[in-house]
Amino acid sequence: MGLDITAYSDIEFVQSLGDTSPNQADEFYSLGYTRIYENDPAFTERGDGLEPGWYKRDGSMGFRAGSYGGYNMRRRSLAQAVFAVEPEEIWKDPDTYTHNSVSLLIHFTDCDGFIGPVTSKKIYDDLIQIPEVAISQWELNEYDFLSNFTAAFKLASQNGVVRFS
Repeated sequence: MGLDITAYSDIEFVQSLGDTSPNQADEFYSLGYTRIYENDPAFTERGDGLEPGWYKRDGSMGFRAGSYGGYNMRRRSLAQAVFAVEPEEIWKDPDTYTHNSVSLLIHFTDCDGFIGPVTSKKIYDDLIQIPEVAISQWELNEYDFLSNFTAAFKLASQNGVVRFS
């Protein structure tokens, strides 16, 4: 088990989940639509007001963020590089770290949820500002982690979402 990330661009709402029959679900999957579930109440605002449901999409990309433990180790490296703290500090008092939107990624679910286009743009803008010196000691898998998330948030900035599953 691990964390899979999928980013979509140019999504368009089709139908709410509650209005979907099993046959429609199969049809929607065959058409390449994606299903977006409701976020955990602690992270509702990260969805940027998007309704849970079925969405048409244009572009997409996906990657494996690693095992849950591996993802959390790389998230720890990111918290140290950007904020010089452990992620637990951000989780305890997230409002203290909102000056940099990378905190919205660090303080987010590590299993199920999505981040909408407005928040994706903010996170992307701050990810590309991380100074090279802050990540100069990173290992290759940490660079891949940063590169993949940067690309995902860039894509989702185009009226899309980043989905964690």
